[in-house]
Amino acid sequence: MVGCAPDLRFSPYLVVAFTARPLAPRQSLPGHFALVGPALSGRAPGPDFPWSWLDPDRQHVLVTVGTLAEDLAADSVHFYTRAMAALRPLGGRLQAIVVAPGGVIQDAPDHVLPLPRAPLLPLMPQLICHGGQGTVCEALSHAIPLVIAPIRHDQPINAARVASAGAGIRVNFDRVSSQRLQTALLTVLEDPAYAAAARRAQRSLTAAGGEQRAAELLSDIPRRHGGR
Repeated sequence: MVGCAPDLRFSPYLVVAFTARPLAPRQSLPGHFALVGPALSGRAPGPDFPWSWLDPDRQHVLVTVGTLAEDLAADSVHFYTRAMAALRPLGGRLQAIVVAPGGVIQDAPDHVLPLPRAPLLPLMPQLICHGGQGTVCEALSHAIPLVIAPIRHDQPINAARVASAGAGIRVNFDRVSSQRLQTALLTVLEDPAYAAAARRAQRSLTAAGGEQRAAELLSDIPRRHGGR
């Protein structure tokens, strides 16, 4: 239509998506769409973390609802309550870092560490994560299977693709029971099929090239399109 501005989210020259084939739509994508995997380097130092708290003889789990926690305060409190009920009996086998706003987690047992923030990437090799697109791709880049409770925006799509790839289990954020959440968590910890699927996703995400590949593609636009 004459006079309509183009949709800048979808350049006719190049669209870069920080994901890879296991997490992308099943249908074919246009040739100028590039799946480059997550951007993992060049970050500022994360918050301090009590590394000595981690017990190397136990498995480790990370629970987070990401940047939506503050927008969904009441709903996230209910989710954290169910998550705590799921985690409470498991102190003999695991430790959990629960990223939640201050004051949300009350009377945490010794094997649960509530924090308002955590350095996700340094923790990632030893943790199972719950989160959105960034956390999902970062976790799978470290071959970590997931339990995902999607909330809104792109998260239901991400959760569906992770489940379809066999690299995690999707649960309902609003209605999942503590027993169902515990079962899902123990399943991804114990069933080697989830770890194997996460390793397959890791290979695809790593091979995609990340931020370096994105920079190469962006730099090459003038050559491929005659300086336009």
